[in-house]
Amino acid sequence: MKKTLLGIDIGHKQLKMVLTDGTRIVKTAVATMPQSMVKEGRVVSSEAMAEFIRNIMSENGISCRQAALVIPDESVIIRNMTLPLMTDAQIKINLPYEFRDYITEELNRYEFDYAVITTEEELKAQNRENGESYTMDLIAVAVQKEILEEAKNMIRKAGLKLTKIVPAACTYGVLLSNTTSDGESEENNYDYAILDLGQKTIRLHIFRNGHLEISRLIDMGLDAIVTIIANKYNVDDYLAHTYMINNFENCLSDDACKNAFSEMGVEVMRALNFHSFNNPDRQLKKVWICGGGSKISYLKDELSAVLDLEIEELVDLIDSDDDNLKDIIQAYGVTQ
Repeated sequence: MKKTLLGIDIGHKQLKMVLTDGTRIVKTAVATMPQSMVKEGRVVSSEAMAEFIRNIMSENGISCRQAALVIPDESVIIRNMTLPLMTDAQIKINLPYEFRDYITEELNRYEFDYAVITTEEELKAQNRENGESYTMDLIAVAVQKEILEEAKNMIRKAGLKLTKIVPAACTYGVLLSNTTSDGESEENNYDYAILDLGQKTIRLHIFRNGHLEISRLIDMGLDAIVTIIANKYNVDDYLAHTYMINNFENCLSDDACKNAFSEMGVEVMRALNFHSFNNPDRQLKKVWICGGGSKISYLKDELSAVLDLEIEELVDLIDSDDDNLKDIIQAYGVTQ
């Protein structure tokens, strides 16, 4: 019998959930959250959020005991590192010290975890070339213990057992791993970019061989459009967000909105050019887009105009025709 798992992604505006049976999407739910439920990426009240999760599960007929949670990128520190070949116990001892340049607080306030990127085949190749396996590549994560405890308590109060927590940026890897748009194996000299066109920010993630290589934060997002619409119609941000989603009275064609989309496109281009400049031996082959901005044709058209790259929607890599696919990509990724 296949094991069911509920992926949960708590965004700034929406709660997204995906029930899977190990490989297949069984059911999804997307719900607009009450105002002020989340501030600066942190849940304000674990009790209120737990109740909200229970209610949305009930309303959508979702029954499950095991849950996997997406943790926002702003709550974690992610590093790629190369270490001498070590055992699991040795890595756990050394890992905190690899974050000393990134954490100003006491290291014992953080939990650390990692995944080995170097494959068995690559280790064997090192043996053949050098007579010994001497290095291993890792992707490592540090997160405050307080944040983890808040997440565990929230999920427990929702009547679920938390089995996995994954940083948002790492949820995409399963979709990109050794995959191109036509299903062929990824060529080693290519990088792939994911643009998460979010509400507060745009996040650029560069993947190499299916693994997260680097992330960049572009400090602008759809809130800029919400503000323009709110000022135009003299409404609050909550209603303006609804206007944006539905393109009320074709408001997204307003010159101010178009200028904002253009500015976003230019900033994305600069970030990609910076990556290419610092990696002259690599070729950026394709950009996959996701997030709320991927639903806005004006923004997609602007990105296509300024970027001399193939642009596709990340949702196309998920084998499902669920109506909520564009919203639940990270919630799905955390279940895989």
